[in-house]
Amino acid sequence: MADRSRGRSGRADAPPPVKTSSDAYVGLLVLSLLLQMVAGGFLLADYMEYKDKPPTPPSPMAVGGPGTSAPAPAPGGPAPGVAPAPAPGAPLPGAAAPGKG
Repeated sequence: MADRSRGRSGRADAPPPVKTSSDAYVGLLVLSLLLQMVAGGFLLADYMEYKDKPPTPPSPMAVGGPGTSAPAPAPGGPAPGVAPAPAPGAPLPGAAAPGKG
């Protein structure tokens, strides 16, 4: 029992070691690593720009978006975007009529 080795390299029936080849996934991994390094460079350049001065705060926007104002409500009507309440006893929109279904 002392003459047995622990590894497979000494056995005569062991297959030769197989060298794996690089495929498309390895190329994608390398490409993503390079692009992350480029993105880190852009992040560092942006950080170095603010090194001596604080960033300027963003300007406030209007409610309707840039350059627009909210429309005025119609006189005597409900506020825009608010649906009127259904009449008492009326079926809800999208509900089945009573007795059907």
